[in-house]
Amino acid sequence: MAKILIADDESLIRSNIKDLLDPFQTIFKAVYEAEDGVDALFQIKEHQPEIVLFDINMPFLNGLDAIKKIRQQDKNIILIIISGYSKFEYAKEAIANQVYAYLLKPINEKEFHETIQSAIDCLHGQCVIPTEAERKKSSEHQVVQYIVDHLANTELNVNAVCNHFHLSSSSFARLIKKQTGHTFTDYLTKLRMERAIHLLEHHDELTIKEISARSGYKNQHYFSRAFKNFTGMSPKKYKESFE
Repeated sequence: MAKILIADDESLIRSNIKDLLDPFQTIFKAVYEAEDGVDALFQIKEHQPEIVLFDINMPFLNGLDAIKKIRQQDKNIILIIISGYSKFEYAKEAIANQVYAYLLKPINEKEFHETIQSAIDCLHGQCVIPTEAERKKSSEHQVVQYIVDHLANTELNVNAVCNHFHLSSSSFARLIKKQTGHTFTDYLTKLRMERAIHLLEHHDELTIKEISARSGYKNQHYFSRAFKNFTGMSPKKYKESFE
């Protein structure tokens, strides 16, 4: 049986994570808790858990600094970050310190369970540790997923994404081209048009104005022009073809 440590300065979050670990209660003989980075280092030395769940933003010693110290002593302990920060720089630093996984708050239950099960499999000799290239790809995927998740935001642009992930515009341009094969503008237009097409085909109750807004356009006229350039038809004509 394994031991696991939850390091987070918020007791409610530690409690929630413990609840999420319920399906694995026959596997973990002990679940320890730490409320800051210094306490986490002490708990690791005292109890030697095989898996540690770390928050980044903790008092006295933050999660990333604690992880650096742990890695100097132990190359095999499985470290999983659970953080409310999606900043690309944090993900890159996590990669450098061989973090097993980087999960974002609010915690997705399915993703959490899959990650814990994967970590358990690793302990049982069925380990598939992501390579640095795979972890980098995962971090880059977070940037692309951010765009997908914020399509309806009319303020979504290069600066907004770069500021969120602390990326330079040139780094972002290379990343988005590598991941999608498009420039940011072309990729954003493609995603928004695909969403608009889906809404037109499957939601008769929505007006063109509502579809325009849900697709991330402030101006219905501009949306209609962009839609016609993309499909060769106006939104109205396209909708009528499915009625």
